[in-house]
Amino acid sequence: MSPADAPVDRPPMVDDPHFPADPYPTYAWLRTHRPTHRIPLSRGGHGWLLTRYADVLAAMSDERLSKNNHYISHGVSDPYAESRLSANLLSLDPPDHTRLRRLVSRAFTPRRMERIRLRVHDIARELIGTLPCAEPVDLISSYALPLPFRVICELLGVHGLIDRDEFHACVLRVFAPPAGTPAGHLTGHVTRLEQYFAHLIDAKRHRPGDDLLSALISAHDAEDGSLTEDELLSMTMLMLVAGYANTVNLIGNSVHTLLTARHATAELRADAALIPGAVEEMLRYESPIERVPTLVTREPVVYSGVRIDPGEVIYACVASANRDPERFADPDRFDPHRRDIGHHLGFGQGIHYCLGASLARIEGEVALAELLDAFDDMTQAVPEAELNWRSTFLFRSLAELPVALTPSRTPAGAGPGAHTGP
Repeated sequence: MSPADAPVDRPPMVDDPHFPADPYPTYAWLRTHRPTHRIPLSRGGHGWLLTRYADVLAAMSDERLSKNNHYISHGVSDPYAESRLSANLLSLDPPDHTRLRRLVSRAFTPRRMERIRLRVHDIARELIGTLPCAEPVDLISSYALPLPFRVICELLGVHGLIDRDEFHACVLRVFAPPAGTPAGHLTGHVTRLEQYFAHLIDAKRHRPGDDLLSALISAHDAEDGSLTEDELLSMTMLMLVAGYANTVNLIGNSVHTLLTARHATAELRADAALIPGAVEEMLRYESPIERVPTLVTREPVVYSGVRIDPGEVIYACVASANRDPERFADPDRFDPHRRDIGHHLGFGQGIHYCLGASLARIEGEVALAELLDAFDDMTQAVPEAELNWRSTFLFRSLAELPVALTPSRTPAGAGPGAHTGP
């Protein structure tokens, strides 16, 4: 279909300022009319957006696609891709990807994750104990952000070495700038992030422990050279940023969904055994990753009848694929009892499947369970139209989520604090 044939009443496109608040009508329109859609890139040039489940699933495992930005044929300015921070799992192909993934995968074994679950409960209860009930509270900055940030800092062994708010602000400037931000505006922030991690590694090298960052440093310092200097810097960045940023979005998006799906909230509060399935449905229904980071064609490919030449940028739209009615029945309805939920793409697919998926699931499950246990009611404190959805190309996230909390009269699992009921 040519642009001239497009319906006049099409929804806002991806570069429209009204798009972030509700992208799903746009994705539905694209799946029907332009499933492989040409889009402008903020860093220059154009790319392709895949919106159908079948195409997104195929692209995630397509060996003709690379994660390496050096394959891009046209002039694209990307300070992050050109920096030392890009030598990590998200930007490498095998065999380097395989080597690095094997190196860090030992930190995410099922046995270790179950031990961490107990610590996540402790941190969640501690944070809930500080939440006020006399006035609305921003659940992002007070709960969704500090919970996974604390967990990943303890796992890496850097708790107490990082100013959370300063660091998070820098991360947002690099990885979640407003749509349309010129690439040149990111250079200084990328340099600052490089310096941040270089100082962190240096501090940790002088205070090693039984933690993931100490293990990465040891791998770098070993005689076999299993980790280069740039890889050490970049992998430290990836473990820390990916270890909390996506989970912040998962928790925030989940709570927002429960604020509107009141029937589901009541079910989960009555039966905690439903929470793991509900988290999987959250990952489908309101995916924290909206689009998979850059894929680049190494040879010609065809998706939904559209040929894409070598050297082109592709974004696989997870948020659209997870709402595709060709794969999920009644996809725009949140259903914690959904039977085919295991096929969602919220954690990716193939060799780039999220290494920390098990940790994110634990944090999402615990975060919701503790909130529902501690509070009999949660009410959104501002109208829906006043919520600020970040206008980024990768993440689906709220900047703030103001809520009013009604404490439980029987907070069985919650710790003492401001939330305790009469």
